[in-house]
Amino acid sequence: MIRYFYLFLFLGCLSSLQALPLFERAFQQGYAENLNNAAAKSFAYGYLGQLYENDKRYDDALLLTRQALFSAQKIREQAHISYLWYWQLGRILKAQGNQSGAIAAYQQAVKNIQPVRIPLTMTDYFFDSSDEIINFVTSFRETTGSVYFELADLLLQQARSAQTAKRDKLLKQARNVIEIFKETELQDYFQHECLELQTKCIDLDQIIDAETAVLYPIPLPDRLELLLHRRNSLTQVTVPIREKILHDQIISFLLPLHNPHPEKLTRNVAASASDLSALKEICFPQRRNRVPAIQTFLEPAQTLYSSLIKPLLSQLQDIKTWVIVPDGILRPLLPCTMVKHFLFNNLHWRSHRTFVSRNRSFEPEKKTILLGGLSEAVQGFSSLPCTEYELKSLHTLYDVHHKYLINKEFTISNLYQNIKHNNFSIVHIASHGQFSANLEDTFILTYDDKMSMDQLLSNFIGNYKTLPFPRRKHCKMLKK
Repeated sequence: MIRYFYLFLFLGCLSSLQALPLFERAFQQGYAENLNNAAAKSFAYGYLGQLYENDKRYDDALLLTRQALFSAQKIREQAHISYLWYWQLGRILKAQGNQSGAIAAYQQAVKNIQPVRIPLTMTDYFFDSSDEIINFVTSFRETTGSVYFELADLLLQQARSAQTAKRDKLLKQARNVIEIFKETELQDYFQHECLELQTKCIDLDQIIDAETAVLYPIPLPDRLELLLHRRNSLTQVTVPIREKILHDQIISFLLPLHNPHPEKLTRNVAASASDLSALKEICFPQRRNRVPAIQTFLEPAQTLYSSLIKPLLSQLQDIKTWVIVPDGILRPLLPCTMVKHFLFNNLHWRSHRTFVSRNRSFEPEKKTILLGGLSEAVQGFSSLPCTEYELKSLHTLYDVHHKYLINKEFTISNLYQNIKHNNFSIVHIASHGQFSANLEDTFILTYDDKMSMDQLLSNFIGNYKTLPFPRRKHCKMLKK
């Protein structure tokens, strides 16, 4: 009986108000104590504890959550279930004002997530008629990302009122939690041991000079935290902007940069392999709706500048190189405008998805680039006639010595042979692709096949397992 109540709640068939008396009646009749399955007992205690948490009955919720943890720790093969109850314990202790206890519980939750590799994209487990655990799969960020960001939130709150030495320690812990999240998210998505990155958060003081700053923006539900790391100093700036408002501002900024109906301009247009000049008006981004785009994106860009950059101006006066480590929707926001000048015209900038690595410097590396893609319509997908102009332009811009792979040459075997015999730092692909929370439904379209993520991992990324830094290829996918 108990094992189905939370399923109904999850599916929206029961509200918390409806579910609570049903759970309580089940407990009064001894269902939980009579369950022989330790996992079922753990979920029975845990989910009733969650209902009490929602009802703000924190003392009762705390007792049941600890009972759920006790039962979960008896299940050796499903020990990672404990992260659910440590997470719940952290939320309850936070609601009770026990911030230190909440941080300790959240840290245990993160610790119990780490050993999990397959599967991890779920927060709710249920049982079928044979007492087998079943799950509902969604993305790791949606289901489990909150554990990391809620822990970072608590650490950042404590840092605001802490003394200098303790404050810097707390800020670094918050930064490291987000780094662990990024690594685990990537490992969970690819479900592959070749992405076992051997996390080591480097000491930035050892590799940045006095004219370099590293920015970590951390969006939280009620505010934006900006961590600015300079040599021997770490500054926390809190911007009072809600995550939802920031998200809307970013969307307002990005939309005018894309043609609202690009397929009407670019798809199914006959492309000539010898003469591409006729496609320039369509393919060249700066010519596509240039005046309206500039007029419409400047205002939201200035709004974003006020949120992301202006609060840090006093810290950037003598900075020449600015390294940004964005996450999520913040990743494409490097060209925030400074009224008449773009930010990257005033500073040298670099963007890194993560700073989890072995020691490395910011010395520029020589880029070796592999270019490939499709312009022809293949396998039922429409043509992408701008592809050849794109690849040809990049080939010239980066002075690439390798021939780019296009259409009949853009095959899995050709990609593999090129990567096998060359140490490319960037692989740029212009093709159709499908990306899903389910790895099996994710692919990149080649001329005669669909390259799965398993093929990508085994044929390509595997060649880079011995690199000291986790080099993730920069790929551009033009989706169907």
